[in-house]
Amino acid sequence: MNLLEGIIGEPYPQDKINIIEKEGGERYKYSVPPGFKDKDDKNKLDYRTYGDFRYQQLYGDLIVWNQMIDRAKTENNPTSIIFITEEKKEDWWEKDDQNKIRRPHPQLIQEFYNKTNQNFYMYRTESFVKFAKEYLDADVTDEQVENVAKDMEQIRRSEEKEYVEVIHDFYNDNSELISNVSVSELLKYLSANEEKELKSKIQQALNDIESKEGNISYNRAIKWAMNQSVPLLEKKSKELAAEIALIDYAKAQEYINILNLLPKNPFNRGTALLNSIRNMQHYLWEQELPF
Repeated sequence: MNLLEGIIGEPYPQDKINIIEKEGGERYKYSVPPGFKDKDDKNKLDYRTYGDFRYQQLYGDLIVWNQMIDRAKTENNPTSIIFITEEKKEDWWEKDDQNKIRRPHPQLIQEFYNKTNQNFYMYRTESFVKFAKEYLDADVTDEQVENVAKDMEQIRRSEEKEYVEVIHDFYNDNSELISNVSVSELLKYLSANEEKELKSKIQQALNDIESKEGNISYNRAIKWAMNQSVPLLEKKSKELAAEIALIDYAKAQEYINILNLLPKNPFNRGTALLNSIRNMQHYLWEQELPF
Protein backbone atom coordinates (compact mmCIF):
# COMPACT_ATOMS: atom_id res chain seq x y z
CA MET A 1 0.00 0.00 0.00
CA ASN A 2 2.89 2.42 0.74
CA LEU A 3 4.11 1.91 -2.81
CA LEU A 4 0.84 3.29 -4.22
CA GLU A 5 0.16 5.97 -1.61
CA GLY A 6 -0.28 9.41 -3.12
CA ILE A 7 0.01 8.30 -6.75
CA ILE A 8 -3.44 6.82 -7.38
CA GLY A 9 -6.02 9.27 -8.68
CA GLU A 10 -9.60 9.53 -7.54
CA PRO A 11 -12.23 7.61 -9.55
CA TYR A 12 -14.70 9.49 -11.68
CA PRO A 13 -18.20 10.03 -10.30
CA GLN A 14 -20.93 8.08 -12.07
CA ASP A 15 -22.27 11.13 -13.97
CA LYS A 16 -18.81 11.71 -15.50
CA ILE A 17 -18.59 8.04 -16.55
CA ASN A 18 -22.04 8.32 -18.13
CA ILE A 19 -20.90 11.33 -20.18
CA ILE A 20 -17.74 9.53 -21.35
CA GLU A 21 -19.75 6.45 -22.38
CA LYS A 22 -22.20 8.63 -24.33
CA GLU A 23 -19.32 10.38 -26.11
CA GLY A 24 -17.74 7.00 -26.70
CA GLY A 25 -20.69 5.88 -28.80
CA GLU A 26 -20.02 8.74 -31.22
CA ARG A 27 -16.24 8.32 -31.18
CA TYR A 28 -16.41 4.60 -31.91
CA LYS A 29 -18.86 5.20 -34.74
CA TYR A 30 -16.12 7.12 -36.55
CA SER A 31 -13.20 4.94 -35.30
CA VAL A 32 -11.72 7.65 -33.10
CA PRO A 33 -9.14 6.11 -30.73
CA PRO A 34 -8.77 4.73 -28.18
CA GLY A 35 -11.13 1.80 -27.71
CA PHE A 36 -13.00 1.65 -31.01
CA LYS A 37 -11.65 -1.83 -31.79
CA ASP A 38 -13.76 -3.12 -28.87
CA LYS A 39 -17.06 -2.02 -30.40
CA ASP A 40 -17.64 -5.41 -32.06
CA ASP A 41 -16.35 -7.44 -29.10
CA LYS A 42 -19.42 -8.88 -27.38
CA ASN A 43 -17.25 -9.84 -24.40
CA LYS A 44 -17.04 -6.10 -23.65
CA LEU A 45 -20.79 -5.52 -23.39
CA ASP A 46 -20.95 -6.48 -19.71
CA TYR A 47 -20.55 -4.00 -16.87
CA ARG A 48 -18.05 -3.85 -14.06
CA THR A 49 -19.05 -2.42 -10.70
CA TYR A 50 -16.72 -0.89 -8.13
CA GLY A 51 -18.13 0.71 -5.00
CA ASP A 52 -20.64 3.39 -6.00
CA PHE A 53 -20.00 3.40 -9.74
CA ARG A 54 -20.08 1.09 -12.70
CA TYR A 55 -18.93 1.23 -16.30
CA GLN A 56 -19.40 -0.77 -19.45
CA GLN A 57 -16.20 -2.64 -20.32
CA LEU A 58 -16.59 -1.40 -23.89
CA TYR A 59 -15.52 2.07 -22.73
CA GLY A 60 -12.77 1.10 -20.29
CA ASP A 61 -9.96 2.33 -22.57
CA LEU A 62 -11.72 5.63 -23.16
CA ILE A 63 -12.18 6.22 -19.43
CA VAL A 64 -8.44 5.65 -18.87
CA TRP A 65 -7.68 8.03 -21.74
CA ASN A 66 -9.82 10.77 -20.19
CA GLN A 67 -8.14 10.26 -16.82
CA MET A 68 -4.69 10.73 -18.38
CA ILE A 69 -5.83 13.89 -20.13
CA ASP A 70 -7.28 15.29 -16.91
CA ARG A 71 -4.07 14.46 -15.04
CA ALA A 72 -1.91 16.15 -17.68
CA LYS A 73 -3.81 19.45 -17.49
CA THR A 74 -4.06 19.64 -13.69
CA GLU A 75 -4.00 23.36 -12.94
CA ASN A 76 -1.32 23.25 -10.23
CA ASN A 77 0.88 20.65 -11.87
CA PRO A 78 0.44 20.24 -15.65
CA THR A 79 2.63 17.49 -17.01
CA SER A 80 3.37 15.28 -19.99
CA ILE A 81 2.34 11.63 -19.64
CA ILE A 82 4.26 8.41 -20.18
CA PHE A 83 1.83 5.51 -20.58
CA ILE A 84 3.24 1.99 -20.26
CA THR A 85 0.80 -0.60 -21.57
CA GLU A 86 0.59 -4.12 -22.89
CA GLU A 87 -2.28 -3.09 -25.16
CA LYS A 88 -1.58 -4.06 -28.77
CA LYS A 89 -4.65 -3.12 -30.83
CA GLU A 90 -4.78 -0.55 -33.61
CA ASP A 91 -6.95 1.81 -31.57
CA TRP A 92 -3.82 2.60 -29.52
CA TRP A 93 -0.99 1.97 -31.97
CA GLU A 94 -0.09 2.69 -35.56
CA LYS A 95 1.28 -0.48 -37.20
CA ASP A 96 3.30 -1.25 -40.31
CA ASP A 97 2.44 -3.61 -43.17
CA GLN A 98 3.74 -6.58 -41.13
CA ASN A 99 1.39 -5.66 -38.27
CA LYS A 100 4.31 -4.56 -36.11
CA ILE A 101 3.92 -1.58 -33.77
CA ARG A 102 5.47 1.62 -35.08
CA ARG A 103 4.31 4.36 -32.72
CA PRO A 104 1.31 5.58 -30.69
CA HIS A 105 -1.75 6.28 -32.82
CA PRO A 106 -1.22 9.79 -34.31
CA GLN A 107 -4.76 10.85 -33.39
CA LEU A 108 -4.01 10.15 -29.73
CA ILE A 109 -0.87 12.27 -29.78
CA GLN A 110 -2.73 15.12 -31.48
CA GLU A 111 -5.81 15.00 -29.25
CA PHE A 112 -3.67 14.87 -26.13
CA TYR A 113 -1.68 17.93 -27.17
CA ASN A 114 -4.77 19.85 -28.27
CA LYS A 115 -6.49 19.31 -24.91
CA THR A 116 -3.51 19.61 -22.57
CA ASN A 117 -0.69 21.43 -24.40
CA GLN A 118 1.46 18.55 -23.16
CA ASN A 119 3.17 15.61 -24.82
CA PHE A 120 2.00 12.00 -24.75
CA TYR A 121 4.42 9.06 -24.83
CA MET A 122 3.44 5.41 -24.93
CA TYR A 123 5.63 2.33 -24.61
CA ARG A 124 5.33 -1.38 -24.07
CA THR A 125 7.18 -2.58 -20.98
CA GLU A 126 10.42 -3.82 -22.54
CA SER A 127 10.71 -0.72 -24.76
CA PHE A 128 10.34 1.55 -21.76
CA VAL A 129 13.06 -0.30 -19.84
CA LYS A 130 15.36 -0.21 -22.88
CA PHE A 131 14.89 3.53 -23.46
CA ALA A 132 15.15 4.30 -19.74
CA LYS A 133 18.64 2.77 -19.82
CA GLU A 134 19.56 4.46 -23.08
CA TYR A 135 18.29 7.99 -22.46
CA LEU A 136 17.82 8.31 -18.69
CA ASP A 137 20.91 6.44 -17.57
CA ALA A 138 18.75 4.08 -15.54
CA ASP A 139 20.74 1.60 -13.48
CA VAL A 140 19.82 -1.37 -15.65
CA THR A 141 22.19 -3.82 -17.33
CA ASP A 142 21.86 -5.09 -20.90
CA GLU A 143 21.18 -8.53 -19.46
CA GLN A 144 18.32 -7.17 -17.35
CA VAL A 145 16.83 -5.44 -20.40
CA GLU A 146 17.01 -8.71 -22.31
CA ASN A 147 15.44 -10.62 -19.41
CA VAL A 148 12.56 -8.14 -19.21
CA ALA A 149 11.88 -8.64 -22.92
CA LYS A 150 11.89 -12.44 -22.51
CA ASP A 151 9.69 -12.29 -19.40
CA MET A 152 7.13 -10.03 -21.08
CA GLU A 153 6.95 -12.29 -24.12
CA GLN A 154 6.39 -15.31 -21.87
CA ILE A 155 3.68 -13.46 -19.92
CA ARG A 156 1.90 -12.45 -23.14
CA ARG A 157 1.90 -16.00 -24.44
CA SER A 158 0.70 -17.29 -21.08
CA GLU A 159 -2.13 -14.74 -20.94
CA GLU A 160 -3.27 -15.58 -24.46
CA LYS A 161 -3.27 -19.30 -23.63
CA GLU A 162 -5.08 -18.71 -20.33
CA TYR A 163 -7.72 -16.56 -22.05
CA VAL A 164 -8.45 -19.28 -24.59
CA GLU A 165 -8.63 -21.92 -21.85
CA VAL A 166 -10.95 -19.81 -19.67
CA ILE A 167 -13.34 -19.16 -22.56
CA HIS A 168 -13.29 -22.86 -23.51
CA ASP A 169 -13.83 -24.04 -19.92
CA PHE A 170 -16.64 -21.62 -19.21
CA TYR A 171 -18.70 -22.29 -22.31
CA ASN A 172 -18.20 -26.04 -22.14
CA ASP A 173 -18.07 -26.90 -18.42
CA ASN A 174 -20.82 -24.46 -17.35
CA SER A 175 -23.18 -24.89 -20.29
CA GLU A 176 -25.25 -27.52 -18.51
CA LEU A 177 -25.45 -25.44 -15.32
CA ILE A 178 -26.54 -22.40 -17.30
CA SER A 179 -29.22 -24.32 -19.18
CA ASN A 180 -30.73 -25.39 -15.85
CA VAL A 181 -31.03 -21.83 -14.49
CA SER A 182 -34.62 -20.64 -14.24
CA VAL A 183 -34.65 -17.12 -15.65
CA SER A 184 -38.02 -16.31 -14.07
CA GLU A 185 -36.62 -17.35 -10.69
CA LEU A 186 -33.41 -15.40 -11.21
CA LEU A 187 -35.34 -12.22 -12.07
CA LYS A 188 -36.65 -12.06 -8.48
CA TYR A 189 -33.15 -11.25 -7.27
CA LEU A 190 -32.36 -8.43 -9.69
CA SER A 191 -33.08 -4.71 -9.47
CA ALA A 192 -35.50 -3.15 -11.96
CA ASN A 193 -32.61 -1.86 -14.09
CA GLU A 194 -30.80 -5.20 -13.96
CA GLU A 195 -34.01 -7.02 -14.91
CA LYS A 196 -34.44 -4.73 -17.90
CA GLU A 197 -30.83 -5.25 -18.93
CA LEU A 198 -31.08 -9.04 -18.65
CA LYS A 199 -34.20 -9.13 -20.81
CA SER A 200 -32.41 -7.00 -23.39
CA LYS A 201 -29.40 -9.34 -23.39
CA ILE A 202 -31.63 -12.40 -23.79
CA GLN A 203 -33.54 -10.75 -26.63
CA GLN A 204 -30.24 -10.08 -28.40
CA ALA A 205 -29.27 -13.71 -27.91
CA LEU A 206 -32.58 -14.81 -29.44
CA ASN A 207 -31.90 -12.59 -32.44
CA ASP A 208 -28.66 -14.54 -32.95
CA ILE A 209 -30.17 -17.91 -32.13
CA GLU A 210 -29.34 -19.46 -35.50
CA SER A 211 -25.63 -18.98 -34.93
CA LYS A 212 -23.21 -20.23 -32.29
CA GLU A 213 -22.93 -16.61 -31.17
CA GLY A 214 -26.52 -16.77 -29.96
CA ASN A 215 -25.76 -19.51 -27.46
CA ILE A 216 -22.64 -17.71 -26.27
CA SER A 217 -24.60 -14.46 -25.82
CA TYR A 218 -27.30 -16.25 -23.82
CA ASN A 219 -24.75 -17.99 -21.58
CA ARG A 220 -22.99 -14.69 -21.00
CA ALA A 221 -26.27 -12.97 -20.12
CA ILE A 222 -27.19 -15.61 -17.52
CA LYS A 223 -23.68 -15.52 -16.05
CA TRP A 224 -23.87 -11.72 -15.77
CA ALA A 225 -27.30 -11.86 -14.10
CA MET A 226 -26.16 -14.53 -11.68
CA ASN A 227 -23.20 -12.38 -10.66
CA GLN A 228 -25.52 -9.42 -10.01
CA SER A 229 -27.98 -11.50 -8.01
CA VAL A 230 -25.57 -12.98 -5.45
CA PRO A 231 -26.06 -10.27 -2.73
CA LEU A 232 -29.86 -10.66 -2.75
CA LEU A 233 -29.59 -14.45 -2.94
CA GLU A 234 -27.38 -14.43 0.15
CA LYS A 235 -29.82 -12.14 1.96
CA LYS A 236 -32.78 -14.37 1.06
CA SER A 237 -30.89 -17.48 2.23
CA LYS A 238 -30.19 -15.94 5.63
CA GLU A 239 -33.82 -14.85 6.01
CA LEU A 240 -35.05 -18.38 5.27
CA ALA A 241 -32.51 -19.89 7.66
CA ALA A 242 -33.80 -17.54 10.38
CA GLU A 243 -37.38 -18.71 9.72
CA ILE A 244 -36.29 -22.34 9.93
CA ALA A 245 -34.50 -21.64 13.21
CA LEU A 246 -37.88 -20.74 14.77
CA ILE A 247 -39.00 -24.31 14.02
CA ASP A 248 -35.83 -26.37 14.29
CA TYR A 249 -32.58 -24.68 15.30
CA ALA A 250 -30.49 -27.74 14.44
CA LYS A 251 -31.99 -27.88 10.94
CA ALA A 252 -31.28 -24.19 10.44
CA GLN A 253 -27.69 -24.77 11.51
CA GLU A 254 -27.36 -27.47 8.84
CA TYR A 255 -28.39 -24.98 6.17
CA ILE A 256 -26.04 -22.33 7.57
CA ASN A 257 -23.16 -24.80 7.42
CA ILE A 258 -23.99 -25.50 3.79
CA LEU A 259 -24.06 -21.77 3.00
CA ASN A 260 -20.66 -21.32 4.63
CA LEU A 261 -19.17 -23.93 2.29
CA LEU A 262 -20.49 -22.49 -0.97
CA PRO A 263 -17.93 -21.75 -3.72
CA LYS A 264 -16.47 -18.25 -4.06
CA ASN A 265 -16.90 -18.06 -7.84
CA PRO A 266 -19.94 -15.76 -8.32
CA PHE A 267 -21.69 -17.90 -10.93
CA ASN A 268 -21.21 -21.18 -9.07
CA ARG A 269 -22.09 -19.48 -5.79
CA GLY A 270 -25.27 -18.00 -7.23
CA THR A 271 -26.33 -21.35 -8.69
CA ALA A 272 -25.74 -23.08 -5.35
CA LEU A 273 -27.63 -20.32 -3.49
CA LEU A 274 -30.64 -20.74 -5.76
CA ASN A 275 -30.62 -24.47 -5.04
CA SER A 276 -30.32 -23.88 -1.27
CA ILE A 277 -33.20 -21.41 -1.36
CA ARG A 278 -35.40 -23.96 -3.13
CA ASN A 279 -34.54 -26.58 -0.50
CA MET A 280 -35.26 -24.23 2.40
CA GLN A 281 -38.53 -23.06 0.87
CA HIS A 282 -39.57 -26.67 0.35
CA TYR A 283 -38.77 -27.46 3.99
CA LEU A 284 -40.91 -24.54 5.16
CA TRP A 285 -43.69 -25.59 2.80
CA GLU A 286 -43.63 -29.05 4.36
CA GLN A 287 -44.08 -27.41 7.76
CA GLU A 288 -47.11 -25.58 6.31
CA LEU A 289 -45.61 -22.20 7.04
CA PRO A 290 -45.94 -19.20 4.67
CA PHE A 291 -42.87 -18.02 2.80
